[in-house]
Amino acid sequence: MKTCLPDLPIDRTSPGDREEEIETICLLLQRPNVRLLTLIGPGGIGKTCLALQIAKNLLYTYRERYAFISLATATTADQVFSLLAHACGITIQAQQSALEAVITYLRDKPFLLLLDHFGQITGASLQIGRLLDTCSALKILVTSRVALQVQGAYEFSVPSLVLPAVTEGPEPPQEGTRHPLQTTNSVIHSNQPGQRAPEFPIELTRREVEVLRLLAEGLTDALIAERLVISRRTVNWYLTIIYSKIGVSCRSAATRYTLEHRLLASPT
Repeated sequence: MKTCLPDLPIDRTSPGDREEEIETICLLLQRPNVRLLTLIGPGGIGKTCLALQIAKNLLYTYRERYAFISLATATTADQVFSLLAHACGITIQAQQSALEAVITYLRDKPFLLLLDHFGQITGASLQIGRLLDTCSALKILVTSRVALQVQGAYEFSVPSLVLPAVTEGPEPPQEGTRHPLQTTNSVIHSNQPGQRAPEFPIELTRREVEVLRLLAEGLTDALIAERLVISRRTVNWYLTIIYSKIGVSCRSAATRYTLEHRLLASPT
């Protein structure tokens, strides 16, 4: 069973305008530790179109196991799961909540769930967390104007397509010929006298460590961009990759990781 994804709304942009974001997010959603990803941005920036294009790119992976749910008219968690049950043709039994019916249906199924316009939903964090905990093969892609307060959630700030007039060359900047989500040999080590090189659970490129150090020093995205002479869009792109690699979902956790691994020491 599948629920057909709606056609992409008529838009002033083409998928090529979001090619970088689409590729990055598709790769993120295929990482085992990324179960819930929120596309965050103001109204009209293109979150829904981006989510639909991402879903269409992943249809071969999920085949007929996906659903797109518009939550524009919903305001509560119960309404979210009622709409999901209806879209998937799930029968809610007597004495059974919509959430329980959805869990029974999705348990152990590889499934891609798109929840559009989630920002106005109240009190859904616990239910979404329970859904993810009990449905181990479920991936959720959300569009919202605000972050979801769900443990382990990842966030991607959707940038405007109107880019600053700077001459930086292609974005994101290339470091070798590998894709940024692939591991490289450019692992950062510390050569400070008497200091043992940090032990990384994953490999970070030199530029990624540079961005991470500046974040840990308390710089905003705008200040990081100014310091490295790149755009804020590129900073956001780097942070998304870094968060996925080190298994965190917020700035405070990334800062803690930086301190624990002594990355504030100058890289060589």
